[in-house]
Amino acid sequence: MNFTKLTEFLNDFPKRGLPEVDLAVTLNGEEVYRNLVGFSDAEKTKPASHDDLYWIYSTSKVITCTAAMRLVEEERSALTTRFRSTCRRFRISRYSRRTEV
Repeated sequence: MNFTKLTEFLNDFPKRGLPEVDLAVTLNGEEVYRNLVGFSDAEKTKPASHDDLYWIYSTSKVITCTAAMRLVEEERSALTTRFRSTCRRFRISRYSRRTEV
């Protein structure tokens, strides 16, 4: 796989005002591409790191939908299945656990 154009695209994000970008692409459970650009701090002195934590806010909805569609794709769930029953079936807590950072 050639990720040259994707890398060039991601490398432009800091110039557009996005301080840090971390993208991983997986295929069949294996990471086939990872690119990390930008800085972890406002002063632009600490380069981005794979260990950085992100506040994802409303992005969690996209992540949840992606996970749900993967379950449908794997035939472990259906579009007509109520999400609550899926959570119980996969032992996902109904309430999130807070972690202090």
